Amino acid sequence: MRKGIVFILMTVALAIAFSGFVTAAEPANNDTSSLDTQSNMADNPPPAESDTQIDEQTTTNQQSTNTTNSSSSIPDPDVGVTIDAYNSTFNPANYLGGETYNPITTAHDGDTVWLAIYVYNNGPEPTSGVNVANIYNVLSSTDFTLNNWQTWYFDGTWHISTSVWNPDSGIWTTETLYPEDTLNEITTQYLFINATIHGTDNLVNNTVTKLTPLPKDEGGSDPNQLNDQASALIQLIPDAQTSVWKWYSDVTGDHPDFPGYSTLRYLDTAYLYLKANNYGPDNATGVIVTDVIPDALAVDLSNIKVSYNNPFTWVDPSGTVNFDNSTNTITWRIGDLNLGDEFYLQIPIQVVKSNTTFTNTVTLNQITPTSKPNLQTDSKTLTVPPLDAQTSVWKWYSDVTGVNPSYPGYTTLNYLDTAYLYLQAYNYGPDVASNVVLTDVIPTSLGVDVSNIKVSNGWPFNWVSPAGSVNLIGNTLTWSIGTLNSNGNYYLQIPVHVLKSNVTINNTVTETQSTPTSEPSWQTASSSINIPPAADVSIAKQFTDASGNPITTTWYGANITGVITVTNHGPDGASNVVMTDTMPDNLVVSTSSVLTSYNNGATWISSDPNVSWVLNQLTWNIGNMTSGANYLLKFNGTVPVHQGTINNTANVTTSTYYPTHLHNSSTASVDVVMAADMGVIKTVDDITPAIGQIVTYTIVATNYGPENASDVWVYDLLPEGVTFLNAVASQGEYFVTGANAGWWHVGVLNNTLSAVLNINCTVDPALGSMVTNTAVVGSELFDQNMANNMGSATFLEPVADLDLTVATSNPMPKVGEQFCYTVTVTNDGPSNATNVIISAPIPAGLTLNNWWASTGTYANGLWNIGTIPNGTSAVLKLYVTPTAAVAGNRVPFTATITSLDQYDPIIPYSASVNVQIPKENAEVSAKTVPMQATGTPLVPLALSALSILTGLAVSRRR
Repeated sequence: MRKGIVFILMTVALAIAFSGFVTAAEPANNDTSSLDTQSNMADNPPPAESDTQIDEQTTTNQQSTNTTNSSSSIPDPDVGVTIDAYNSTFNPANYLGGETYNPITTAHDGDTVWLAIYVYNNGPEPTSGVNVANIYNVLSSTDFTLNNWQTWYFDGTWHISTSVWNPDSGIWTTETLYPEDTLNEITTQYLFINATIHGTDNLVNNTVTKLTPLPKDEGGSDPNQLNDQASALIQLIPDAQTSVWKWYSDVTGDHPDFPGYSTLRYLDTAYLYLKANNYGPDNATGVIVTDVIPDALAVDLSNIKVSYNNPFTWVDPSGTVNFDNSTNTITWRIGDLNLGDEFYLQIPIQVVKSNTTFTNTVTLNQITPTSKPNLQTDSKTLTVPPLDAQTSVWKWYSDVTGVNPSYPGYTTLNYLDTAYLYLQAYNYGPDVASNVVLTDVIPTSLGVDVSNIKVSNGWPFNWVSPAGSVNLIGNTLTWSIGTLNSNGNYYLQIPVHVLKSNVTINNTVTETQSTPTSEPSWQTASSSINIPPAADVSIAKQFTDASGNPITTTWYGANITGVITVTNHGPDGASNVVMTDTMPDNLVVSTSSVLTSYNNGATWISSDPNVSWVLNQLTWNIGNMTSGANYLLKFNGTVPVHQGTINNTANVTTSTYYPTHLHNSSTASVDVVMAADMGVIKTVDDITPAIGQIVTYTIVATNYGPENASDVWVYDLLPEGVTFLNAVASQGEYFVTGANAGWWHVGVLNNTLSAVLNINCTVDPALGSMVTNTAVVGSELFDQNMANNMGSATFLEPVADLDLTVATSNPMPKVGEQFCYTVTVTNDGPSNATNVIISAPIPAGLTLNNWWASTGTYANGLWNIGTIPNGTSAVLKLYVTPTAAVAGNRVPFTATITSLDQYDPIIPYSASVNVQIPKENAEVSAKTVPMQATGTPLVPLALSALSILTGLAVSRRR
């Protein structure tokens, strides 16, 4: 560095030659443009650079004039020179055009400066010959590096001059200068030199001196020496052009992007970057950077880093950074910042306020002066928008696997399908959404498997239990997500089961949150799912006999009926219902026997046009069936085989959906077996035999086919009421006793043949009115008709129902007074009663006087009647007299049937009657007062009372 004051001598000397003037060559770098300033120097003197300069120039001009007037009477030219310095913004053409520039007195090393050298003639005479101004030590000075130069002259307007300045010698030779008030002549000239200044802490003295014309005291013609020399002093001072930047950028910190972010969101994390650098030319000392952090930002002080120059290497600031909590001010004490240094401070921040815009300024201070103080502050405006969590929801139905739910999923589900209902919540940000809740009213057409609801945080899916965040109350499902970060993505997987058909399900999921959103329309999502009609159409087939009874066994030549039932179990109507049935080879079907019913068998249709045959395949085009409809078809067939199994399968189809087809096919099977219809007939030769009479039972066993039977048997165990005498069989053997008692082993009995067994018995004494004997037939073969396998014969034993009564002719006979007992027996049949004996003893105390019988004899208390024909009666009268032994007593009389050959359902049988024997009359006491006659018949009243007590006749059956 150079110390002290450097003088650059710029001398302008003026020489007047009367022989003419010299024109210097035009410099190469002169501008060929001109200024159309239409004025002369008197009207438009050179622009004043400063008030001081104008005053100084005026004083000089006045002094020059006074000196000239006082020193000589001959007018001489007063030629003067000035010099000023300007910074790099100076423009010669604009300056000459009237634009004002302020001269400089200080500069920094490396600055570009302009030197403006002005030569003028105050008159009164022009310079004659050549005016030469010598400017010394410009190029030779180490304080400057020449960039370019140009000369101008004024002759009423400004023009580029052809005068030449020689940078090597420093001499500027001008054109002839006329006094300032001379029209259309050159009155003034400028030399503009552009150079770069060098040095630090130096004072550069830029002095110009006029060489010719010489002053008069030196033998020249210039009367005024005061304006022959001028200087421009420039003080060179130190300059550290430091600058500071600030910006907000990404959180990685690897490559902070300038100018960074102008917007951050609430709770965003980012980095605040501060940068300090020195453009020179000098080093900076005592560098301090301060920044007041807005209260909308929180600083992570523990992770502040610094990087010295680029590429970045982030290290701990080692105490150079402090934070004042009371003012939120960060202070970064850099210290020395040399030329070319770039230092970075990385400050982790988080946005803690929303809906705000703030501008804050970082400031750099230093000890070393700077020529660019405007670079030592930088402001950054950061906008934090209002909280906005742009959440969106979707819903759709998809496959039951749940592995890769496809959006938008299904638009159609079928009755009883199982699937997944998916709900998705996504936060497009930019902010975190709080208290996020999704609500969906599940349609009643769907059942929810609550126990298997799953949730996944983002994709790829990881389905886990919702851990209580999902509730289903009634049909309302609530999913409480809580916090949903920006770009957060949650899925809810809900297993559903379709419960209804023929419906369209439209429902909407709604999302709510406490954080505001700018897209509320995204918070609902609707889905529509179509459930088409469904019909469970089933078919059932069976074989029946002629009576409609289901059969599983048949035989050769049998006629069987195939019955097909087609039912629509719903829930909806079925369309395009078609039944097909291919007949097996071992069944001969009569195609004309087909009947159909469309009302569950209430009526039947023959020759239904909806029924068709192709070879052995039966087709029934049913068409449409309402839910609950039950249609029938039946046909008749004949079994052409002796053995085997007939399998017949019928199928039904419909174009209406149903999830399962378990009942769309039905097979009826019937086994064809060897069969023989064994029948038995049993008769008795007398159905009303007498006791002890021989009766004959006849048993006829017949094989009605179709097969021959080889082991035919009949079981006939004789009933009580008969006694076996003997048996005669047309074949085989009948066993009476032993383990085989009652069995008739018939043996072989071919188709259509019969065998006969006669059993002779005697009728035992009456045990009852009916004696039934039953025979049962069977064989080793299947018997297709069990109705004729049993035969019975019954005969009626003799029965006589006798009715016995007794009566008295006098219920209160006196002692010694004869009265009559009457015994009557009646035969109510149906048989004649034989060997009838009735016991009717005379009671003690009574004397038998006589008896009379309509039939039979009476002796010793027994009435031997003998036979009483059916429908007739027998009467016995006994005439008796009471004795004193029974006086005052009640005397009973009883008659009892003691003998009867026939069966009487009511045995034994008796009848009784009572008589009251009054006491004999006693003698009347002398003290007795006879009752007065009142006319009342006392005796008849007494007899009436007695008859009530004893009864006139009593008939009682036990």
